Amino acid sequence: MKKILLLGAALIGLSSISSAQVVDGASYRDTADIKCVNKWLWSRNHNKAGFEGLEFIANAGTRARTAALDPAREKVYVAWNPQFTEINGTDTTTTEFGRICTFDLSTGAYEGYVQLTENGTPITGTLTVQQIGVDDFGNLWFSGVNFGPTQEKPIKIYVVDNIETGECRQVGQWALPAEEESEAGRVDYCDVVGDITGQEANAVMMAAVGVFGADNVNGLYRWELPQGETEWVANEEDFAGYVSTRDLVETYPEGTVSWGTSSAVVKIVKEDESDFSGALFYVDGFNAPPALYNTALSMLESFASAPELCPASGCNGITEFNLAGKNFVAYAEAQYDKDPGCRVNICELGEGMTFEGMKKYWSVPEIGLGQLSDGGNRVHSIATKKYVDENGNEGVYLLTYKCYNGIGVYCISQTDFEDPNPSIGAVEGIEIDNNAPVSYYNLQGVKVANPENGVFIKVQGNVASKVVK
Repeated sequence: MKKILLLGAALIGLSSISSAQVVDGASYRDTADIKCVNKWLWSRNHNKAGFEGLEFIANAGTRARTAALDPAREKVYVAWNPQFTEINGTDTTTTEFGRICTFDLSTGAYEGYVQLTENGTPITGTLTVQQIGVDDFGNLWFSGVNFGPTQEKPIKIYVVDNIETGECRQVGQWALPAEEESEAGRVDYCDVVGDITGQEANAVMMAAVGVFGADNVNGLYRWELPQGETEWVANEEDFAGYVSTRDLVETYPEGTVSWGTSSAVVKIVKEDESDFSGALFYVDGFNAPPALYNTALSMLESFASAPELCPASGCNGITEFNLAGKNFVAYAEAQYDKDPGCRVNICELGEGMTFEGMKKYWSVPEIGLGQLSDGGNRVHSIATKKYVDENGNEGVYLLTYKCYNGIGVYCISQTDFEDPNPSIGAVEGIEIDNNAPVSYYNLQGVKVANPENGVFIKVQGNVASKVVK
């Protein structure tokens, strides 16, 4: 019998698209000593044809939910779960594959995808690479959506050992204590601090749990991996793997017991670069704005202290960073139903790192990434990495990614900071290293081995330029 393999929502003729990554064109007002510059951007609002031509957007774009920043490898990753349907006579089988798409951190050039495998076998399953991240020791990791109960179907955690081949290995599974399994709910997104392999340091993982039970309440999961161990455990000194919103002493808005029909986001906050305790964390729901808690479940901070800067309902995503002695928070401002949509607020925190007295510097991109819903509420991936140049000036790369709408990297820095990875839009006045290897990319940002008969992006060292071949 004849077999036919189909990729859902496939597009034909992508090579005809001529747009490439761009800078967003906005001029962000410098503060007294800090500036914001867009390095590169793909989005519906800025280069729609090029963005829609990216293969993971054109083919099953609604199943590319999260992104991660990997400064050690100078890459940006997007998790992707395309579905393939195999027709064999009257039998139809649909399989969902876990893949990772890669962008060059400096130029934004799209470099293609890799199929994830375990022992050489493709990793498959419903949204099997839902959450992607890079831990504090450079491990690229991912986990899939989990519908619970975790005793029957533990949450699996993988590390990508070889990003070139896609070979992965499991580094643990997360399950609730048996006595709490009745409280199991859906988990989409999670966060990790420390070393997820347990080899160089301990690790803490947390996740927000979707609606379950007759009360329509939500919950939190928490597991820890002691250094040198291989089994993730619930910490009895904090809360034993699970806590319900019924147990939270305080919420914002007051009385909130649900943050959405699917799970929300937990973002663990570190007090310094060596803090892997997971003692502080944001709970950021689709129905409630971010609020900061400790492991005693006391709410330490919320947008009750800055209601004028409170994000719109229906979006989430938040992170903190430090730059030149100032403390910042970056969070998703709005989702699809606002104009501009899908953009990130960058604010300096108030005295004592509080929301009270918080001051907004910028919203990026200025006109937003887009306003096209992919059919559900999705987390806004926000990640940062600090750099220090040879003169001691600091800069922070900020990744913004919203499923189905756009992806980009911004550099927030002291005004004299020398960017170690100048982008296409920031290379004027830099001398070319004639001995550096040369790479070429087409105008979709795909690397080309032998460029000819067209316009290409030439990258040599830190310099990128358009050339005709």
